[in-house]
Amino acid sequence: MFRNTALPVSFLFLLILVSSCFSKVTISVLEPGIYTLPASVQKITIYSRPGMQVTAGLFDSLTDVHFDAETDINNIRQGYLDGAYEIMSASPRFKKVVLSDSAFDNQLIYGNLTWNTVDKICSHDTSDAMLFLLKAVSYSSRENSSSISWQPEYVDLSRILNRSKWMFFKPFTHQQLASYTYNDTVSIAPELFLDPENLADVLYQNCYVMGKAFGEKLCPHWREVQRMMYVGPGRELRKAMAFTADDRWIDAGAIWDQMAESTHAKQAYRSAFNLALAYERDDVLDQAILWINYADSIHSTAASSAYRKILEGRLKVKPLLDEQMAGN
Repeated sequence: MFRNTALPVSFLFLLILVSSCFSKVTISVLEPGIYTLPASVQKITIYSRPGMQVTAGLFDSLTDVHFDAETDINNIRQGYLDGAYEIMSASPRFKKVVLSDSAFDNQLIYGNLTWNTVDKICSHDTSDAMLFLLKAVSYSSRENSSSISWQPEYVDLSRILNRSKWMFFKPFTHQQLASYTYNDTVSIAPELFLDPENLADVLYQNCYVMGKAFGEKLCPHWREVQRMMYVGPGRELRKAMAFTADDRWIDAGAIWDQMAESTHAKQAYRSAFNLALAYERDDVLDQAILWINYADSIHSTAASSAYRKILEGRLKVKPLLDEQMAGN
């Protein structure tokens, strides 16, 4: 006796049709930091060496770490500075962010800067302020992942707690502009500690991740996020999708704008939804909100409701972002 295959085949066709109606796209959004620096601080030098110079071969309290005496631990700690530099140099908040010239690497006296050194370096870089990593200490604590619901029970994690203290100095007026303490943890698979050849790289990445995380708290920063975009059904929506793939969003927007006036409710909804995405991509959030509200009024869906909440959340933090971007 043969089974009736019409139902599963029809369901499969419907599934393919529905899934082909939308796609995931990645856009960059500007998010505010936690701290707000004075608007006068536009050009920054990051002192290119960590302040606390430590004994070679020792890395704080990390019990699984063993180095020979020739290993320069400060090169590992450089990850803090490289991570912070990556975020800050890409931020539109600053006109210039540089790492100090290597010629000034040995200007520390017992781990501290002198005002003469700050003046000299900032004058060389024409900077308004200097960011200095005064201290960074790492602590180890092993935990079994069975206490972490999202990890398979057979995987152990080594959690590294990192504590750091950062300071901003203003040259010539000799002012300490700000001081920040940042603590966070990074989880690392313990087997990575067993390979002595890669150990320094593993710990450098730990410091690098922490430096990036601190940089994101210090200034507005770009973050890549995924959004939904309707790409069908219909020739016009697919044509607009091809335009976005070619980075021709204005041409795609022209198609969506025309289709948003359609008497076909779902077609108008999808086009209005995509216009909200286009305006968010251009960081014009008030227009993005208007278009998603219009889409939701035509044909309310879980997708439009979820996207509206995302846009409302971004709009809520916009005053803070505008404050942090003052003078730019």
